[in-house]
Amino acid sequence: MTETTARKPSKTVKNGARPPAKPAVPDALKKAIESLGTELLRAELKFLCQEYPAVVHTLEDRLLVQRKEVVRYHIDTDSEDHANSSGGSESESSPTGETRDEEYTARTEACQNCSQEFDVTLNKRGVCLWHPGYKAVDFDSDFWADHDVNCHGPYEAFEDDSDYAEGFVWECCDELGDNKGCKTTKHRAESNLVVPAPPPPTPALGKKRKAEEEAPKISSKRWRWKSPN
Repeated sequence: MTETTARKPSKTVKNGARPPAKPAVPDALKKAIESLGTELLRAELKFLCQEYPAVVHTLEDRLLVQRKEVVRYHIDTDSEDHANSSGGSESESSPTGETRDEEYTARTEACQNCSQEFDVTLNKRGVCLWHPGYKAVDFDSDFWADHDVNCHGPYEAFEDDSDYAEGFVWECCDELGDNKGCKTTKHRAESNLVVPAPPPPTPALGKKRKAEEEAPKISSKRWRWKSPN
């Protein structure tokens, strides 16, 4: 279940009365919603957005956040590893001053490491458990002793089958194939990646200096001519 922020209670109007109670959703409608597939559900939401502006505003409030609220994930570093955490901030948001800070992005994303859906504004070290390596066939195990590729199929076909977990190992930690993970970090998604800045380009050499460096080197050693006689 995706963690979400709590909604604010409804405000009282000026005369002290509360807004009218929200209508109860009929059980039949609840069942109909639950029976819809992903594509049909998306189509219905798009239709409601086109027909009712109030639905657009409500969904924007619930499903979108500004980029400055997104907790960042530093790519290609060990700073997000929970084991290496030194007590620093676990809720780092976008650095101020970025030109895209005011843009909106989805509140909920699917993690690229563990596939779990998460709230991009509620992302802490240690919530994501995953393997940085790949799952390999364990040929040193006796598990495959009776396995015939021509009869049973290739080993890789059983990589995600829980009944064959003992026949695979994670190359990053040598744990069996059903191990949930050996690394704990924040969740990672396209919207929260912080990519290291590329190194500055090497200054171009001037034409004169370039010509000097490319010119053949003349030895300073002196040679004495000797007569053949």
